[in-house]
Amino acid sequence: MNPNASTTTISRQDLYMHMIPIWLCFISLGIIWSPSFIVSYISSDLTFTYVQTLLFYLPYLFCYFLLPIPALSLIHRFGYKNMLMASLILWIVALIILASDCYYNYSTLVIACSFMAIASPVMLTALYSFITTFFSNVILPSTLSFGQALMPLAATIVPCLFEGANKVMIPTFGFGWRIIFVWFAISSMFALSVLAATPSTISASEEHNFIKTIKGLLRSPSFCKNMSAIAVLTGINLISLLLTINLTSFLLFQAAGLFIGGVTLKNFPPVKVGYLAVAILLLGVTLLWIGENETISNLSFAFIGFSNAPLFIIAISRLFTAHWDKKYAVTGLTVTAISGGIILLITAIVTIAMFGNISAYCILSVSVLIIIWYSIYCD
Repeated sequence: MNPNASTTTISRQDLYMHMIPIWLCFISLGIIWSPSFIVSYISSDLTFTYVQTLLFYLPYLFCYFLLPIPALSLIHRFGYKNMLMASLILWIVALIILASDCYYNYSTLVIACSFMAIASPVMLTALYSFITTFFSNVILPSTLSFGQALMPLAATIVPCLFEGANKVMIPTFGFGWRIIFVWFAISSMFALSVLAATPSTISASEEHNFIKTIKGLLRSPSFCKNMSAIAVLTGINLISLLLTINLTSFLLFQAAGLFIGGVTLKNFPPVKVGYLAVAILLLGVTLLWIGENETISNLSFAFIGFSNAPLFIIAISRLFTAHWDKKYAVTGLTVTAISGGIILLITAIVTIAMFGNISAYCILSVSVLIIIWYSIYCD
């Protein structure tokens, strides 16, 4: 099958057959893709120092920066299905390590986080490039938005299960709160089995010289601006996950923002949706500074999560729309840009240790100003 085919040339039955395991992969990815809350649970449980905690984040930074482009070559050689299965297997191994008694060994914990850090960008690169195979650039933004919405929606179960296990409201079978890693491993095994049972009829990318294509893309100022926007929006999301008190509320509002964004992007120009999202994002950060109680603080992060999500999709869609003939190289660079957000997260963690949460608020505020500039001058 031609990898540039769109949904108009694919039967509905084939579409469902291929997309069901893809949605399951998005759900598996959403459960623990972000180091912000899983690492915070581990570090608070074992009382790690800030320096020790940072070592959990560094593999994510390096892997998101270094792996997406090589992953494209591997996808071309072995296919989407095999790369997704490989990343799921690596994910399951890491979860089993976290659920075992090896959890109490610091070096092993770093290794487990490194496995997840390797699996995350490879899986995300494969998912993005797989979706671009199915859908045209016209409906790609809404499709990506719906797919991404499954990630925070799946992640909402993390704090609920964590609290339930700690309060012995759910059976833990001697694992304590780490029973969540067992359940996550089981859900990932289910996604793996469905993916393995799905016939592989989609060809991988026909683009061969990714390096030459990537060099050409990076010479474009507008392309670099959109990549910077993706990095900043990722940083806003990760820092908010780190700071928010009500994690479930933040994730639910983020999922709602992605679902609503997916619908509106089908019917309205991204520019109009972007302006409204920026206004809500600015309101959220403003409330963060003037908030005097927990309710206002929760509302501010809810606004940030709700508005940040569609802006992320809009930035991605601009890259694909402008360079659809180079969409696979765009996929790799899009995932690479996420590493910039991890740099912002690490910076926030370091400054919080030195100056308190006020420093993270400053980083968020500057990031929002950058997004406002981006929305005005990158249309």
